[in-house]
Amino acid sequence: MLVEYPTILPPQGVCAATPLTGADADAARTKAARLLSITREAATAGGASVIAASELSRGHDACAAQPWMNGYPAPPGGAPYHPNLAAMTAIADTLDAALPR
Repeated sequence: MLVEYPTILPPQGVCAATPLTGADADAARTKAARLLSITREAATAGGASVIAASELSRGHDACAAQPWMNGYPAPPGGAPYHPNLAAMTAIADTLDAALPR
């Protein structure tokens, strides 16, 4: 079972929680898409199932009204551009439902 990384940035633009230039944000999105493609290909080649956290977290990026990703700077106890408790709970619930009993 492969668990993808959740979506960090919105599909376009930036916000106060993502103090990047538009060009830097676009470059980060391009890298994230490439990493997603490579990991999905590797999972498929290895016969692994995939938890599509990137899709599960769509609309919950660091700029969203209900973010599942910390922005920058991160809140106390969090890491910048990493999943928060809401993201980890949603991913864990999805993983739990996908595992055989």
